[in-house]
Amino acid sequence: FVSREMLPVRQVAPMPILAMTANFRPQKDHLNLLRALSILKQEHYDFRFKLIGMEVDEEVVAEVNAVIERYDLMSFCTHFGPCADPFQQLQECVIGVLSSWEEGLPVALLEYGTAGLCPVVTCAGEMAQVVDNDQLVVPVRNHEALAQVLMQLLDNENLRVHGAINFQNRVRSQYSLEASWRHYEGLLSS
Repeated sequence: FVSREMLPVRQVAPMPILAMTANFRPQKDHLNLLRALSILKQEHYDFRFKLIGMEVDEEVVAEVNAVIERYDLMSFCTHFGPCADPFQQLQECVIGVLSSWEEGLPVALLEYGTAGLCPVVTCAGEMAQVVDNDQLVVPVRNHEALAQVLMQLLDNENLRVHGAINFQNRVRSQYSLEASWRHYEGLLSS
């Protein structure tokens, strides 16, 4: 549950920054995101991205580094690795991505809403239910679909901002500390 104060959604993004907050494990599928970002680069989109997370699996970290190099994405990457306060890093971003092929309900997704980011997620675990917007959910292991949604959001700031505002409102109403307390009080009074 979210206990931080909600940040305002960024209305204008001269240099859009995307983020993925996930520990480096195979099921988080960082490579799916990197393949999608390579499509954005090929299509001449101007963006930056941050990969934030603990380097849990050395093989995954090595593979991520190799793919970043293979697709020549080094100049697009503004942060890489563990971060003491990921929320601080998210404040600069406009889109939060989770490209997992296996997931539960990731805290990172709720952090995206709290930070005012527009989420783009795969349909793994509870993510589609939490996001509750089919336009922002893609199939697992489908970097083309992921790239397509990212390009739509980068092309249409209105769509991105509305997605972020709606998601932030959903996090506030369903997953905040206050919402949890209201639910708990309702259980006690019934």
